[in-house]
Amino acid sequence: MFDATLKALNITLEKPVEVRQRGEDDVATILLDPTKVKKDFDWDVQMPLEEGIRRTIEWYKQYGITQTYTHLKGEIR
Repeated sequence: MFDATLKALNITLEKPVEVRQRGEDDVATILLDPTKVKKDFDWDVQMPLEEGIRRTIEWYKQYGITQTYTHLKGEIR
């Protein structure tokens, strides 16, 4: 998702992203299985992830949304 977001925003990083050790409260992996959604709602994915990210960013731009909430900690620049 990170790479797809950079691509959609047309951003090239000057240096690689620092990879840090997982925190004690971080999950090791996140696996998404759409089986239950398919079964309960008879719904399937309609577009590739990269296109969905690109379209979401365009929607944010169209409606002037410039800030979002995150639980991640870090400096705001």
